Amino acid sequence: PVKWRGHVVDRGTDLALEPDAKGPLSVFQSPVDNVRYLITADVGQGIPDASWSVADVWDCRNWQQVAQWRGHCDPARFAEIIQKVGAFYNWAHVFVENKHPGNATIQKLGDLRYPNLTADMEDGEIGFVTTEKSKATIITDLREAVRDMDIKVNSAATLSELRSYCLLENGKTGPQPGCWQDTVITAALAAYVLKRFALQPEIEVGARSEVLRPFRQRVRRQGQAPSGTRVV
Repeated sequence: PVKWRGHVVDRGTDLALEPDAKGPLSVFQSPVDNVRYLITADVGQGIPDASWSVADVWDCRNWQQVAQWRGHCDPARFAEIIQKVGAFYNWAHVFVENKHPGNATIQKLGDLRYPNLTADMEDGEIGFVTTEKSKATIITDLREAVRDMDIKVNSAATLSELRSYCLLENGKTGPQPGCWQDTVITAALAAYVLKRFALQPEIEVGARSEVLRPFRQRVRRQGQAPSGTRVV
């Protein structure tokens, strides 16, 4: 079940969560101190009624989906959103599908100096370079993870897309007509990374206030979040 829904906002002195019943960020589990998280991202063009931009957050201890951002925005703006969500989840490792327009998101994350951009161990490239062969690999990893119940999905959008993802008449896998595959790709990227990468489930970080220190140090003035904003 969704624990909280809304927007994540950088107020300059703090990172804040603004409640919104129709917001793009769904939180299923709050972040826990010293736990390592992984963000997998599939980037859309930011065009309404077209493919979605999706960032899933996964708990590396148990492969559980703990949050999902799903919406439409331009790729550079999406990088800023990933940065905020990543900071909230202990500066999560970020693994982005590296093809147009995802390469623009990766470039912006680099400009923002995001500390934990993840490279593919297969080729050393930042993010995941999608080809017909590599897509088949991550879909196979996801199929095995779902079959063996290694991965736990909490998003209704992800579950819906998984049900409509199938083997097409051309012999390739993809969504049924009128359906999307963006959350399938982020789940498949998670299965790929969690299966093949040596990400330790716990990290040595301080309390939540220390994790978010970089946001608080951006400006020296003291600010106050608006009414209804949850500051973390």
